[in-house]
Amino acid sequence: MGYYNDKAISQSQLTNLASGPKYFKNKLEYKLESDALTIGSIVDIMLTEPDNLYEFYVVNEYTKPTGQLGEYVDAIFKGFSEEEAYNIAGFKQKKIDAVKELFKSDECQNYYKFLLSSKDKKVISKEEYDKANKIVTSLLTNRFTSKYFNCDDTECLTQLELYWKYKDFDCRSRLDIVKINHKDKTILPIDVKTSGKSTYNFLESIIRFRYDLQASFYTEALQWYIDNKEEYKGYKLLPFLFIVEHTDYPGLPLIYECTEKDIYCGKFGGTTKTGIRLKGFDELIEDLKWYYAYDSWDYTREVIENRGVVKINLFND
Repeated sequence: MGYYNDKAISQSQLTNLASGPKYFKNKLEYKLESDALTIGSIVDIMLTEPDNLYEFYVVNEYTKPTGQLGEYVDAIFKGFSEEEAYNIAGFKQKKIDAVKELFKSDECQNYYKFLLSSKDKKVISKEEYDKANKIVTSLLTNRFTSKYFNCDDTECLTQLELYWKYKDFDCRSRLDIVKINHKDKTILPIDVKTSGKSTYNFLESIIRFRYDLQASFYTEALQWYIDNKEEYKGYKLLPFLFIVEHTDYPGLPLIYECTEKDIYCGKFGGTTKTGIRLKGFDELIEDLKWYYAYDSWDYTREVIENRGVVKINLFND
């Protein structure tokens, strides 16, 4: 998966930067993936590249040790030292020597040896595979969402990787689905999301995970792509769509359409209806330039420029 190893900046990295430069740096150093992201990734490949599923994933034949011990084994497999794995797993009460002894158990060793035999593939559990399969079935058969995965009358580009420049920064974007209707001369970008909450609560996730920034960043990338492709001259870029399904209880997926203002604020920043000020990717890239220029990765730029003072400013004028 060369895309994820490329040094060009991605929207997910800018989203991490929005949580502070230290968080950004830590995420670059420790490339860890949550279970929720794993399910989403499996769903993506099942929908867009089903023939490649077993090129990247292998279904686990052994039970992963529960809780922190399982996270410890995963970290050891990924090449972290025993002390680093201990900290990543979040152990607080058990001493590291006791954890090392637990690692020698048959349960841990069988799982660890299976990980080694899986080589470079991502190991997933049978439960994760079944869960992802149910989500995909729901999306492909639902009366509202099924048409977006039907490519009979349109050209469908899946997992479209784009490399582009913005303010002298090398950027990269990977779009789940881009539907090109040559008859109507329209181009529709689609991103599939899974959520542990009701699909009706996805607006909360948009703010929490900055999906507005993602939609804006991907729209910018796709517009660059269109502008540089002679065959798409005169084509109209349609509003960015998120198709959302519940992770554990699929069956009621919803389609969320971004407005022009959503895309604008995802780029230049804005204040939500609840009064939360969010930076756009344009401002975050300027911040990133500043952090690199001063090699400062602890406090945010605003905190440093204000000498450690954070203004409260709870109320609107």
